[in-house]
Amino acid sequence: MPAYLVLSIIAAFFYSVSGLFNKQAMAHGCGPLRLFMVQAWIGAVLMSPFLFQGDPMPVSVWWQPVLTALFWFGGAAVYVYTLRDGDLSIIGPVAGIKPVFNAMLIALLLRIQVPLSTWIACGLAATALAVMRTPSSHGSHSFGRTARQTLAAMLLFALTDICLQHWAPAWGALRFSAILFLGGALLSLSLIPQFGKKYRDLSAAARRNLFIGAPLAAVPGILIGFAIGRYGHGAEINVGYSSHVLMTLGVVWFFGRHMGNTEHTSGYKIFLRRLTGAAILLVAILLIISERTP
Repeated sequence: MPAYLVLSIIAAFFYSVSGLFNKQAMAHGCGPLRLFMVQAWIGAVLMSPFLFQGDPMPVSVWWQPVLTALFWFGGAAVYVYTLRDGDLSIIGPVAGIKPVFNAMLIALLLRIQVPLSTWIACGLAATALAVMRTPSSHGSHSFGRTARQTLAAMLLFALTDICLQHWAPAWGALRFSAILFLGGALLSLSLIPQFGKKYRDLSAAARRNLFIGAPLAAVPGILIGFAIGRYGHGAEINVGYSSHVLMTLGVVWFFGRHMGNTEHTSGYKIFLRRLTGAAILLVAILLIISERTP
């Protein structure tokens, strides 16, 4: 298997596992805003060497990474709130709709023609959401609220991707991503007054899950950025990364029970419905990506 596909699958695994640790950190009293800030700063530190790559850019275009960071910051903030109260087995599959949003935004904002297969994929995605519609098992959010918030986060992330696609080539993909992480980390400092609990008041379990989950959550973006920047093959890399849709279900239902997650107690009927919906959604994603594969 090519190295870039191995990296994309590893990124998908980290995406799925990090959600489990982050949800447990929040269950033990770590607020979502603190969680997001730690993730953002870990990503910024890990990406900081790439800030100095390439030629200097004129001041007149520095608004581009700033706007991109705002979209990313907004998406991440909505996502961590959803992760706190919603079921991972809903959030994970619904998050897989982001490539559908990407295709729609490419057509609407970049004025690039989108093939018929993409619009078919959008219909499949809607079908998948209908199939997955089940009551949340133990989360305080209903399916509808969890799905809406996840979709809002994915839309903001899709806008982030559109900005990356449109502006990053002139900057260099890794340098643009490094500025994006740094911008999100700086914006996260504004959230400190809303943290609630002081760090010293967090339980040992909250601290442990925080400092396991946050680095894991920063890894997927770094791996995907490196894989695309180093090897190209963006379409194939996204095909590999889309496997997180099914990985999340497996992680939650088969490993979550050992970490205090209770979603596996919802019953096999709910699991099978979500698995079926995830499979349909995965077909929609692959249909979009395969159309872009050279």
